[in-house]
Amino acid sequence: MLIDKNNLIKIKEDLSSKGYYIYKNLIDKQQFQNMQSFWIEYFNNLKRSDLNKVVWKPYLGEKNKKTYSSDKKQCLYRIYDFYWNKPIHKETKKIVYELGDFVNKSLMENKHIINQINENNFGLYCSISHYPTNGGYLISHSDKLLNENKLYHHLVPLTFRSKHYESGGLFIYDKNNNKIDIEESVEEGDVIFYDGSLKHGVETIKGNNELNIGRIQTFSIPTNFQYPGKNIETLLDLNLSNKNLLKYLLYRIKNLL
Repeated sequence: MLIDKNNLIKIKEDLSSKGYYIYKNLIDKQQFQNMQSFWIEYFNNLKRSDLNKVVWKPYLGEKNKKTYSSDKKQCLYRIYDFYWNKPIHKETKKIVYELGDFVNKSLMENKHIINQINENNFGLYCSISHYPTNGGYLISHSDKLLNENKLYHHLVPLTFRSKHYESGGLFIYDKNNNKIDIEESVEEGDVIFYDGSLKHGVETIKGNNELNIGRIQTFSIPTNFQYPGKNIETLLDLNLSNKNLLKYLLYRIKNLL
């Protein structure tokens, strides 16, 4: 994956003026097809009944997760593939982390490598989301990070409107508050770069008998990781025995006094 100086300048200009940029054919065709076929099959075989709810605040050392949520804010499957774990799909993880490093080093001009966790627990994790037909969506929202002035996302769409679903999809409000229908402009191998502080979301994905795969995307999400045991959800996820859980709670209480 090679991004030359001229394209880098164009990405920066469009992010500054519009808030988004679509890089055409950035991902190798064969690599893209490998990713696409793997994740379509993966989600086709995923059983909703076996999944926990989507969690938006991961913690350090967390195991990879398969999740699903359907509520007032979202309806989606989300897979978490943390860099410290064995990859679920090696090619996907490699590509999205390379893109994450590009965003951090070249677009945001940060010196540290965000595949690694820094002293503020800031880093990346690989995410794959599936918005199922006739229900999948994500409410309009904007993203922010602790102690970070800018937040640029990159996103690799793996399925497409008119081919894998009938209507709906990603939208972004640009810097002039125009609602941009991103789906009409993307094709296989494209990568979307956008300012995460701008409002964005996914309109309800709709399909029929022929277009029923839904919308699948992947990218590495920048976040401030929590420490294990900071809240009850992560404590339960650690699967501690009653004895060890009591010891851990006493330890936490002692350090709060």
